[in-house]
Amino acid sequence: MRVFRPLIISLFAVLIFGMQPAAAAEWQRYSEAKLEAAQAEGKIIYVAVHASWCIICKRQTPVIDALLREKQFEDTVALIVDFDRQRGFLRKYNVPVQATLIAFRGREEISRVMYSANPRDLRAVMESAL
Repeated sequence: MRVFRPLIISLFAVLIFGMQPAAAAEWQRYSEAKLEAAQAEGKIIYVAVHASWCIICKRQTPVIDALLREKQFEDTVALIVDFDRQRGFLRKYNVPVQATLIAFRGREEISRVMYSANPRDLRAVMESAL
């Protein structure tokens, strides 16, 4: 229920006060071109390495989604890498396991967390790049 609290509060504000919720960063499928373009613009980028069969990945998703809806993350880029199919990214960025979240500021890797769905860990990585 904790994960959905920000969404419920935002929807309540829209219905009662007519406020517009902050524009959320939306997940995009990873491509090298998308990552390079965002890096060239100096954007803050979050790359989540997920596998469809991974239990930790499934637990990470709602936590990261809720964080991406927060105002401080609205101008960021969120890319999702398929652990089973996009091995080039894994080799290039030395990602040994799925359920990895990496934060970049432009071309610089700022922080990462591997195999954790702990909201504090995920928030710490995301805030580290701001």
